[in-house]
Amino acid sequence: GLAFSRNHGRSWRYLRGQDYVAKVRGLYHPPRDWQPAPPQVLNNLPLEDYITCLGEQRIKMRRHGRVHDLLWVCYRQQGYEIIDLRTGRKFASVHDPALARTDGYISAMVAGGRQAPILARYGGSVTEFKLLKRAGVGGGRSRVAKMPVGAAPPGKRWLRKQLVTLLAACKNHRKLRPGQVIPLDDDWKTEGDWMGRYGKYWTCLCAICSPHNYRWGVGAGHVWYNDRIGPHHAPHDSIRYWVTWLATTNPDSLEMPEVYLNSRVVMGYSSWTDDRRQAEIDDHGEAYPKTFQGPDIFFSVTAPRGQFVLSLYNFNKDGHTGMNRLRDYPIRVMPGYVLPPHSGPRARYPSGPFAGRIESFAGGGVWKRFLVAGPRTYTVEVCRNGSLNAILAGVTLDRLAQRVDPYFCSRMQFFLANEKRQHAVRAFVRRQTHSGLFRPTARTQENTSRYTLLRRLCMALRAVRTLNPRAWALDGQQDNVRLLRLLLSRRPGAARLKKWRKRLAACAFAADDFKLWERQLKKLKIKSPRVIEKSLRWDQRTDDYTRLEYRVVRAYLKTGNPRAGTPRF
Repeated sequence: GLAFSRNHGRSWRYLRGQDYVAKVRGLYHPPRDWQPAPPQVLNNLPLEDYITCLGEQRIKMRRHGRVHDLLWVCYRQQGYEIIDLRTGRKFASVHDPALARTDGYISAMVAGGRQAPILARYGGSVTEFKLLKRAGVGGGRSRVAKMPVGAAPPGKRWLRKQLVTLLAACKNHRKLRPGQVIPLDDDWKTEGDWMGRYGKYWTCLCAICSPHNYRWGVGAGHVWYNDRIGPHHAPHDSIRYWVTWLATTNPDSLEMPEVYLNSRVVMGYSSWTDDRRQAEIDDHGEAYPKTFQGPDIFFSVTAPRGQFVLSLYNFNKDGHTGMNRLRDYPIRVMPGYVLPPHSGPRARYPSGPFAGRIESFAGGGVWKRFLVAGPRTYTVEVCRNGSLNAILAGVTLDRLAQRVDPYFCSRMQFFLANEKRQHAVRAFVRRQTHSGLFRPTARTQENTSRYTLLRRLCMALRAVRTLNPRAWALDGQQDNVRLLRLLLSRRPGAARLKKWRKRLAACAFAADDFKLWERQLKKLKIKSPRVIEKSLRWDQRTDDYTRLEYRVVRAYLKTGNPRAGTPRF
């Protein structure tokens, strides 16, 4: 709908679209004794409830010199509408025979001054309009905008300021409690290359083995999960396990696990080049009207004790035209086992705030990530929200640490290293907060070298991630991106090259630049998790290694045998 305020935001009024009547009737529990508004009220509402963007334009008529303030309201299916805020008159593109034939999905617009507005259509083209040409409004001259340049590496002033901020955040020991959810930055770069990058604790590849999911997990704790659709659906309807392409090279499709791919190659079902499979679960939403609430996808997963990154992967393989582009998924992550199967007719859909949203698939596949803490069960709701249907391709759990077991060490070594890391970061915080080096009035502050500030800031980011993960989730990720830019701007000499590579690998991992992270590990002569998982092979008996993943990885690292660690019958 459309919200507007007449008192500078102190209070707001809200207008629904003309299709809100069908949405109310499509609720799981419609309000009793509800009556829609009369037709004269409905006709004055916005054409559609789904508004994509707004634009303002002030024009001066040449004929009589009056100034008109125009409000452009753009929709997902109904084109655009122009509202004259002075007279209240409206013009809708769907009512013009010449414009009604154009595509109705407008994703963005630029309007201002006397220049002709520019409309961008999702799946269409960019269109330029001459507004009210008959009224004498001409298009002004436009200048060619300069292309943006990359951001410069941060200087010493930013390093000092950010170090003080991080140390202040370290003093507040706010560990994440079980049940809390913090959204993290989206990852559009990794695409379907998940092996060794996501799911280093637990992975669920949805519908890879339709009508079943494929699970891979080397974590010590047991991870339980359940996928289902919401309670508002037709009788005997259920979740769908779709496989669109059995084997493909599309980089946005998730990779098949190497053990499973090896079994397909040996049996002659695929090749080493066609190493991906496009599969997902969906809520069968295409069988229901767009104004129907649900069914939605509900995915419950239990996070073991500790802090984890819960990641969801989605990719629109159906294209960006017609009904297939109508995909807008609000995502809600809730603690507990919400709306289990057979909840009954009295069940209510959740009404809490959304933790994320997949608004457009124009960039390919996207990883939506959330910081959670266990032991606790979390339920992810992928809302259909008037889309063709709701889909989900993969769910993973990862620890926050860069070097996790069993890829870099054993479980006992990881536990001892974690305890050592806790003592190190606490000692670092005590040492820095009691020192006068980073006080704003200290004279030695200006004489500190950039390398020393960089080294201490890297340690401060580790401390914040350990002691105050909430602050790290809100600001620490962007700090890692800036540090990564600074590290790449200058390459040190041979004496500091190894330490530089270690810091570069840590920043690249925290900034989700996994390719750079793996290159630095290779130069440090360390096998990356991706190399390890890509080296495993089928043992001619089982193709999923369920509950054997940890033993298989550790046996491969000890013996070099890609089939070691499996039971011998």
